[in-house]
Amino acid sequence: MNSRFITFETVSEPIDPDVEQLTVKPLFARIVGALEAKGVEFIEPPAEWDSYGWYADYQVGSANLTCMMQRSDAWLILISSNRSLMDRLKGRHYNRELDEFSGLVVSTVQETTGVPVKLFNSEAEFRAG
Repeated sequence: MNSRFITFETVSEPIDPDVEQLTVKPLFARIVGALEAKGVEFIEPPAEWDSYGWYADYQVGSANLTCMMQRSDAWLILISSNRSLMDRLKGRHYNRELDEFSGLVVSTVQETTGVPVKLFNSEAEFRAG
């Protein structure tokens, strides 16, 4: 699966693991709202992701992309392409759409939070970083 990883930090104190899920929702809602203000529309509205994050699905060009946010050691936004079997057989990776949307998310997070953001273009790069 092609993915982009975005990390940032907004607090200096650790967030209590018992309330992490509660802290993700309002921040993700601000980011989603800022993306909407820039003209990006989701095809699947924000919803809870397995009790530890929030996600929304977006159409970017011909790609269906999922944007999921969770709290770990820092804030993590994972953007991935949802490729069908036919996409896989035809070798469609949607890298251009992933790059375009990831860049927009990075600038939106920076504008929304006022903090530096790191973008990793692969899981290997993210894990090494």
